[in-house]
Amino acid sequence: MRTHKGEIVSRRRLLALLVVVIAIAIWGTRTADSAEGRRRRAELPDVDVVRDVVYKRVNGRDLQLDTYSPKSITRPLPVVLWIFGNRWSRGTKNHPPPLDLVSQGYIVVSVDYRLSGEAPFPAAIEDCKAAVRWVRANAATYHFDPDHIGAWGHSAGGHLAALL
Repeated sequence: MRTHKGEIVSRRRLLALLVVVIAIAIWGTRTADSAEGRRRRAELPDVDVVRDVVYKRVNGRDLQLDTYSPKSITRPLPVVLWIFGNRWSRGTKNHPPPLDLVSQGYIVVSVDYRLSGEAPFPAAIEDCKAAVRWVRANAATYHFDPDHIGAWGHSAGGHLAALL
């Protein structure tokens, strides 16, 4: 009887170890993908990137955005405001935006907004509206077309884009 219980305990330990190994492998893959995404953004030969531009100050906090534009701009280009998603509760503008739009003649502006734990609704949409105002106000400096601004986002960012 003890041998049988010992085998069961050994199998459970082996199963637990297997679950831990798989979890670590999955987590490591996601971390590597995230790092790869960051490297890919940094290695864009035909894209000018301006990072961490303050577009709004609220309650002592700077809200920032990044701009991604083609290296050679001969005229003002339409803007796509990229709004990250993650249940309104976590995330940053540093999630990879849809940079293939830059090669199609758009400027992508990736914005941060206040998360739900920091400020309740409608703070996030107010921040996104402030980003649009910033884009219009700085159109000449960054070669934005102030009459052609779109918004796109993933998950919660898609909801905020629809509200815009």
